[in-house]
Amino acid sequence: MSPSTGAAKTVVMPVRFCTAASGANSGMWRVLIVEDSPTVKAVLLDAFAQDTDFRVSACCESGMQATRLAQALKPDLITLDLVLPDIDGAQTIRNVMAHSPTRILVVSSRTDNKHSPLAIDALEAGALDVVAKNTLTTHRAQFLARCRALCEAPLPSQIGKSLPLGRPRSPMHLTSSSIIVAALDFGPLPPRMVVIGASTGGPAALERLMSKWPKDFALPVVVAQHMTEGFSGDLVNWLSGRTKMSVRMAQDGELPKPGTVYFALDGHHMSFMPNGQLALEKAGSDALYSPSVDKLFHSAARVFSRAAIGVLLTGMGDDGAQGLKAMYTAGGRTVAQDKATSLVFGMPQMAIKLDAARVVLPLNEIALYLLDRGGRPKR
Repeated sequence: MSPSTGAAKTVVMPVRFCTAASGANSGMWRVLIVEDSPTVKAVLLDAFAQDTDFRVSACCESGMQATRLAQALKPDLITLDLVLPDIDGAQTIRNVMAHSPTRILVVSSRTDNKHSPLAIDALEAGALDVVAKNTLTTHRAQFLARCRALCEAPLPSQIGKSLPLGRPRSPMHLTSSSIIVAALDFGPLPPRMVVIGASTGGPAALERLMSKWPKDFALPVVVAQHMTEGFSGDLVNWLSGRTKMSVRMAQDGELPKPGTVYFALDGHHMSFMPNGQLALEKAGSDALYSPSVDKLFHSAARVFSRAAIGVLLTGMGDDGAQGLKAMYTAGGRTVAQDKATSLVFGMPQMAIKLDAARVVLPLNEIALYLLDRGGRPKR
């Protein structure tokens, strides 16, 4: 869609340009704020003013203006409300990505559940992450850290260019950009469980993995994906339409079945009981990550030992690195996503530094690796 289409009538909204003279700092990363709530806009301005790495270049209140300003200003980051007076957030993202691909962070109200499907649409359209508006005040440092991680990430149009996700594969094919911690698998038992951890960039990475797996994928898959509370159910629904496998929210005490992918309920950690059943535990209000990848991986190491496969995908921070190390020590297979195909290399990089990953692979290779190591259905 052209930026000049998509609304029944022209909506003229104010644009605020910010300069150092008007009080903005002279940071290295330029930000465009797209938000029609004066209160939220003020909170965002105040948050970015606290960090000299950021400079707010402009604020606007409509999707059409956001598209034009993205082209004119070429910001490093756009913070975007989902509900705008002319076109919705997902269509705004499509317009921006078609004309001037930019890192986009959706800032949404988690209490307004009727809009949560729009957040999943936004991720599919090209947004890199979603945060709740209340984190602007309750977890400001974490919000700014996430913005910093996104600004340091490659532009969406550049991710994976050096290592195409769909190229042909030779047996155990690893390019020079891949890092091998241990080139060969040794010691693990036939796998019984796959556990996956992901954060920023995870929904798109999971969709790429799961779209390559058959309906009768031979192993259960349990996923800890950091997600803003209120959107996990919509993520499950979105992924259900893009894979042949069954994708569902986990239930406390449930025994995972092959061919099924399980996600934690909103605001809950997930782990394995000694008998292999899933245990859900409410995350505390002070939890830095929810669900915790480390908690899931540590329990997989204890319960499944050499019969588990652990995969750590794109994400900021270090959640999952220690848990993957525990799985490695227990004799299981462990995989980290490589830098070239990671939106944010933080979590996989920490696992590599700990020598926790037997292999480091591009995203497409991970899908095939899991098929070859036990996921391929027996005919």
